[in-house]
Amino acid sequence: MYVFLKFVKNTYVISIKWIIAWFYMIGWAILILFLEFFFFKAAQGDIMDDETLKVFAYVNISTYRVRAVKALDGEVKTPTNIAKEADIKLNHISKTLHQLKDCGVAVCINENVKRGRLYRLTSVGEEIVDYLDNMG
Repeated sequence: MYVFLKFVKNTYVISIKWIIAWFYMIGWAILILFLEFFFFKAAQGDIMDDETLKVFAYVNISTYRVRAVKALDGEVKTPTNIAKEADIKLNHISKTLHQLKDCGVAVCINENVKRGRLYRLTSVGEEIVDYLDNMG
């Protein structure tokens, strides 16, 4: 089996084996570039540590927690505002925020106030929301 390629006036015959060999080498080159990128990111510290990955997994298994974390991204909000932006019912948002506080993703700024509490993400929460945004 042969593939014919024409260059100007000359005709070259290339074996399928050579084409497969070239694709094989290109595949290895892409794999090597990916691994270099991955290890470069790990060396820079862009890959999460084990504890943060555990917290990320906990947040990621609940759509309510994911939506609440994304709603809090870079802002300080009340539970009502978080519920509206995340499209979560108000009676569910308090439990979700309590879970996020317990795992260290969010913090209540004014715990002593009964109404109008303000929540923001911790540094772990910011790292998790960045990872969620990069995932798509």
